[in-house]
Amino acid sequence: MQDISLVDETFDINFSENYHISMQSDLHGFSYCILDTRVNKYIILKHFSFENLSVEIALEKLEDFVNAESNITSTCKSATFSICDSSSILVPRLFFDQSNLKTFFEIHHDLKELDELHFAELKEPDAFMVFAIPSRIAGIIKRKIPHIKFLHGNIPFILHNLKNISESEQEVFVNFTLSYLNVLVIKNKKIVLFNSYPYHEATDVVYFILNILEQHGFDANEIRVSVTGTKQKNSKTIHQLKNYIKNIKFEKPSIDHTYSYTFNDIDLHIYQNLINTHDCV
Repeated sequence: MQDISLVDETFDINFSENYHISMQSDLHGFSYCILDTRVNKYIILKHFSFENLSVEIALEKLEDFVNAESNITSTCKSATFSICDSSSILVPRLFFDQSNLKTFFEIHHDLKELDELHFAELKEPDAFMVFAIPSRIAGIIKRKIPHIKFLHGNIPFILHNLKNISESEQEVFVNFTLSYLNVLVIKNKKIVLFNSYPYHEATDVVYFILNILEQHGFDANEIRVSVTGTKQKNSKTIHQLKNYIKNIKFEKPSIDHTYSYTFNDIDLHIYQNLINTHDCV
């Protein structure tokens, strides 16, 4: 992904007490956007790429970016930071116990020695998401923004789509990252599948999605598949999917907010989850 820096001329550091900042990061890059809560308008969107770097160098890059942007990020009235990886787990409220975070997480994932566990409450579905953040990343962020709220990148992906689907609809939602895809299947306002799948080639993606459609009895000529994340509309992966699935759409920005004209020349479906994070707070 290319670096971007989109700043509306209405941005004014002197009014930062009215701004909410949403940040997210993985080992491929760091992004953030700023919402001016006075007028409900997104006025900044930035992405800094550090692809093809070692973990250590990527962490150093992240720290450099956070420090360089701290004059903006540390003064906003509210802030979130989302870790974006394939390691999260949804735990129904009935079974959730904060003292057992490690047990829940390790059902499906390995907890690295220097990771710290976090959780976030999701009111719909009635569940908690448990996730890990490398302690070094959490420390970098907390030093600059003590009032930060930690989330996982899958939270806005789930909540936004649950909110906007009707009771009678069924739909498949796919969010791409550079190394894995998240798939969410919703029927009648209920999650029937949520999982992450690593991929290397376009054929991997086609295999996973067609297999999911078959497992859930969906007709590839009829079911709607909504796409967010890193894949461009003209990518090889999307082109191959369209050979099999007739109703692929790219998510559009929420109508609950307005957006700076500076955002007009980019595909906002790439940053959909980042932008939707504020609605999860």
